[in-house]
Amino acid sequence: MKLDRRLAIVLFLAGVAGCDDKPSSGGGAASAANARPTVSAPVPAMPASAEMKPALSLVVDDKRFTINGEKVDLTGADPKAQLASAMAGKVGLLGAVVDVIVMRDTLTPKVAMVVSALRAAKAQGANVKTTRRDGNTASLALTWGASRPECAGVGMIGKDGAITAWTVGGGTAARFARGFAGPDLTLGSAGVRKVVQGCDATVVYLSAADNIVWGLLFDLALAIRGGDDAGGPLRASTTSLLLETPVAGRKVAQD
Repeated sequence: MKLDRRLAIVLFLAGVAGCDDKPSSGGGAASAANARPTVSAPVPAMPASAEMKPALSLVVDDKRFTINGEKVDLTGADPKAQLASAMAGKVGLLGAVVDVIVMRDTLTPKVAMVVSALRAAKAQGANVKTTRRDGNTASLALTWGASRPECAGVGMIGKDGAITAWTVGGGTAARFARGFAGPDLTLGSAGVRKVVQGCDATVVYLSAADNIVWGLLFDLALAIRGGDDAGGPLRASTTSLLLETPVAGRKVAQD
């Protein structure tokens, strides 16, 4: 009897010891892995070339040019030097195509002045955003620096509001008189488009007299691109604003 009792005690203790030795529900290997300290892999630093560049805010009206809140008086003394100073060292200009908001009532030579400063700052091009006559905003891609084939098309709005069309190399200019409400965009744009379609050049060149506001030239540019005449899709994919007002029918010099 005493022997049986001792045997029962021995078996009970052996059972308790066996329970302590059982692996966890996740298995021995998993438990060991869970017991190890977790070490996070270091996150590699983003290369400087891949870093996000701050967005530029460029606005032009008839009195001032604003870049990231810094204002340049376009009616003051030596605005060209002030523009160059304002753009110097600005991150996001070099080699970039920048967005520029231009108010409709800005005189075209002031827009050309800003474009010249962007070129000097080594910007690659500009998307100019301006409201159309219907109040909606549209965008026009401006480019610069390309060589000018002599057959490339030129369109200009003169002091009297007439639109003329001719080629970079010079020749007879087609003239479209001003309408009752301003430049005749229908006939004028078709005339410029006809010259453009006669050449393989990828750029159409536009200009305006010093009394013509940018909104009118912007409308002409959009009308040239939106034409639906039989000439097919416009061959010139971009627009260039001439920095100096040319003489209608004369050769346009490279700037």
